[in-house]
Amino acid sequence: MEDSFRIVFSKPTSIIGKLVCWRTKDTYSHSWIELDGVIYDPSVIYSKRVIVEKKVRRKKYPADLVIELKLNKTDKQMTRAWAEDWIGTKYDFLSIIGWLLGAKEIESSRNSYCHEFCRHSMVRLGKLQADNHLITAEQLEEELIGLKGVVLKKT
Repeated sequence: MEDSFRIVFSKPTSIIGKLVCWRTKDTYSHSWIELDGVIYDPSVIYSKRVIVEKKVRRKKYPADLVIELKLNKTDKQMTRAWAEDWIGTKYDFLSIIGWLLGAKEIESSRNSYCHEFCRHSMVRLGKLQADNHLITAEQLEEELIGLKGVVLKKT
């Protein structure tokens, strides 16, 4: 559906992804935003957020969990502008170090990792409370379902 807002999760496809899942006790190692067919991806591989076409993304990370949320036109425009503003910012490696060390509140103020980036999009719209705790894919999934997100796919 081209007129949609989705947060997509993928299971690990690399040793780094497997380590992330092991440490966070999570099923999914990566997440990104799809908005009207455009992907906003906080990718650790490039150390920057980039926009990627769907067909390219599908080859690299399969969509193992897709949650769709209904947003009005204004919210979608705000989310698009917010996500595009983040393009080129660095990945939040400080949070990854925090995860590895078992910290719960270590992070960078302007950078984010994938699950954090997706959550921030909902905070920006006022749908979730701001929080400085590190978030897992499972926690993000629960919050999205709580916002009446519809699970379109789960493997």
